[in-house]
Amino acid sequence: MRKFLLAASILIAGCSKEINTKPVVAADNEISNATATTDTYLPLTAGTIWSYTNTTGGVADQSKLTVLNRKKTFNGKSYTAVNTYKDKKNDTIYYNQTSHKYYIYTKEDTGDADALDLEILFLDDNLAVGKTWQQKAGSANGIKLKCYGKILQKDITLKVNGKTYNNVIHSYVEIRKPITFFYIVVYKQDYYVAKGVGVIKNVSKQVLPAGPATNTDINSFTIK
Repeated sequence: MRKFLLAASILIAGCSKEINTKPVVAADNEISNATATTDTYLPLTAGTIWSYTNTTGGVADQSKLTVLNRKKTFNGKSYTAVNTYKDKKNDTIYYNQTSHKYYIYTKEDTGDADALDLEILFLDDNLAVGKTWQQKAGSANGIKLKCYGKILQKDITLKVNGKTYNNVIHSYVEIRKPITFFYIVVYKQDYYVAKGVGVIKNVSKQVLPAGPATNTDINSFTIK
């Protein structure tokens, strides 16, 4: 389940967009991200990098995501490969933007019941506040999962690690698994995604079995 927890804690997705300029650092540590890209909330041009601090139960570590110049097709969608570096380990996850919808995909074929095949929609930037979605989310440990999401806030301003980001959407996602005739929540997450930058903050919590929340906060980014 290591790869599932990694994907769940940093669920970000998107597709390559033309970059007009690099992000401009404004006065008072404000990030002027309006000119970073054209119309995506997650630019995936090769060489783009996001660095994060991840804090769980008061213990912090670092992670870095680097967009690769490689694509694969999963479930009829063209995904961009992203290298993840955390705890001195490299891994690869995949992101896709289809119209206004952003997905993450990760797969780990162990040949047994621990196999992972996960696709999650974590943002639809075309939905109004309060609107929801649900879809199949693949499987983990042989269990079919579903993804439930909702837009909580749009066009807000958020300060993360001393820097202010504009044009932020706050979405909420639950991963659910079936129990008899019902689906119960096993993982829940809040995403704060800045236009032209990507995910600037994520709060994730394992519900079943219960676990501490993990806060993932952006430290820096380079948009190519």
